[in-house]
Amino acid sequence: MASGIAVNDKCIQEYQALSRARTHRAVILKINDDMSEVVVDSILPKSQGDHEGDWKDFVKLLPESDCRYVVVDFEWKDQPTVTKSKICLILWSPEYSRVRSKMIYAASQEAVASKMADVQRQLQATELEELEYGVIKNQVAK
Repeated sequence: MASGIAVNDKCIQEYQALSRARTHRAVILKINDDMSEVVVDSILPKSQGDHEGDWKDFVKLLPESDCRYVVVDFEWKDQPTVTKSKICLILWSPEYSRVRSKMIYAASQEAVASKMADVQRQLQATELEELEYGVIKNQVAK
């Protein structure tokens, strides 16, 4: 925890629900207002629908001008009958967020990642175009 910001236990519980029980599609985390800990901002439940549609719904939950951490169970079709998935930690750091916020989120990312042992890929996005389903799929499927 290089920044001195702790990770709330609820974040770890929701991460385990995503990674082990597979009950969530994504968990969005934020640093609380007094900058003392990372807390759960929102949860996107897992659906049986279209993976790309779920992804678009999730992206709409992200603020346009504030940073967030996102833990997502990203799924894609490798072949018509083969679905693959990877658990990813994404640092959402939009261009128009405050510089101080960007610095604190970047400095605290390792603390968040260290609490989430099964994360298979870490990504960063600064623009909505970087969060398009196809772009993420190409990065995750490598």
